[in-house]
Amino acid sequence: TDLINAIVQSQLASFLDDLREFEQTGAAEIAGEEVAYTEILRRLTVTPDAGDRRKLATLLPPYIETSGVFRREIRKRRSELYQPWGFANYAEFYEAREKLDLNQVNDLAEAFLAETEELYATLFAQVAQEYLGVEARKVRFHDLPFLSQGTAFAQAFPADERARRIRGVFKGLGVTFPDKLDVEYDSRPGKVLRPGVYPIDVPGNVLSGDVVVSINPMESGVRDDDKSAYAVGEGLLFALSSQTEFEPAYLLNQTSQATLAWLPTLVLEEPAWIEATAIPEGFSAESYRVFRAFLSLYEARFLAAGAKFEIAAYRSTEDLSRDWRSIVREATGARLSTNDQERAVEFLTQLHAAARFYGLLSAAGIREHLRESLGEQWFT
Repeated sequence: TDLINAIVQSQLASFLDDLREFEQTGAAEIAGEEVAYTEILRRLTVTPDAGDRRKLATLLPPYIETSGVFRREIRKRRSELYQPWGFANYAEFYEAREKLDLNQVNDLAEAFLAETEELYATLFAQVAQEYLGVEARKVRFHDLPFLSQGTAFAQAFPADERARRIRGVFKGLGVTFPDKLDVEYDSRPGKVLRPGVYPIDVPGNVLSGDVVVSINPMESGVRDDDKSAYAVGEGLLFALSSQTEFEPAYLLNQTSQATLAWLPTLVLEEPAWIEATAIPEGFSAESYRVFRAFLSLYEARFLAAGAKFEIAAYRSTEDLSRDWRSIVREATGARLSTNDQERAVEFLTQLHAAARFYGLLSAAGIREHLRESLGEQWFT
């Protein structure tokens, strides 16, 4: 399957290059400044003023339309290129490669959304009122990423304490960090909208090089360590592998990768650690716990929604906007704006959401097993 995937990816390369070029060079003028499409999306996420966000949103339609043309063509061709190899579509190939039952993942996602709906609604109403100062029903979808930034808690924990905690978790799993691990949050033109990992000097499977974790505020910012923990997990798994190229093949599959990467996040949410470590100035540890509970549930529900959406998209569905509108409303309780509805293909990855959602459930299961076998202080 790795060979088949490499052949298909090489056939898609020119289309993917065209999409990247558009995302990095397509720009609009804002207050006399040329701003790239990806930077507009980033500002839409992190800008606190609702009026400014509306102004940014008015610039998006032509870029969304162009991006949609690229992405729909790539999605269509991706499935078609696997058919000569005996797979009806990309989803069928993915199941064979990752050994992941997508029907099971879809059922788990549906069950998770149903079981957490009441708790999510309660936490969302509380957090929306406290941190945005508006009723939950008035919060539009493009405000949700801003809501989850948690800027009031950006400096809640000393950086060295967060790093020590993550290192400790991986050490407990038998994995030791390299001597040097850099995490940088700067946004740069052309930087991808997700954590990126840059291993340096990795000879074979000997962990002797540096690992740099590069995080874009579009997905993470500096609110806390949830996304950086995931990226650190990716970096470690790469550095421990014998692969010469950064790709999912360096571990059994993406679900295994996601499981290991999620574990530090779950440890950083431990109430006892929050109570003992949180800087008291400006907020209470209890308010941070409420925020973390909401944020964790929001991200898990969004992952579940993304898993359902991508499974359907790579099997047969053509009306991505309709499906995205429906599933996001189910997961977040918010209506989509027209722009966000049309951006359905922007959120469509290669079934990564399915792997990460299953990985999150696996990591949560490991945590509960440790809690049951070692007691409430298992994380020490």
